[in-house]
Amino acid sequence: MRSSLLDPVLTELVRRRCARQHDCRTCQTLRFSDAAVTDAADAVTSKIDHYEASDLDERYKVALRIVDTFIWRPSEMSDALVAQAHEHFTDAELAELLVDITKWSTQKVHVTLGTDRADRLPLND
Repeated sequence: MRSSLLDPVLTELVRRRCARQHDCRTCQTLRFSDAAVTDAADAVTSKIDHYEASDLDERYKVALRIVDTFIWRPSEMSDALVAQAHEHFTDAELAELLVDITKWSTQKVHVTLGTDRADRLPLND
């Protein structure tokens, strides 16, 4: 399910940005355990909604830009964003990032059907 090329903070920021974009209650409630013990605490992830104006690391901002473009306007992926992506990520990291965005976008179906309730999740799994 998860590769380990991207650091846990970046992975959690991307996962939660996807959750916010899709308004998935389940994904907004969940926290990956490895991210919970790092800088991906709520203090960092609270910056997701206004990341461009935040003090997040530029690598994180580029990843979140990719999330937004990939989800909402994939045909508008600019040459400038592609250049930023290659400046901050290896090809393997970009592949992992895009796979992560894709797998975390499957919750759109659950949101549409109203089956994205956090109370349906087993705890500590």
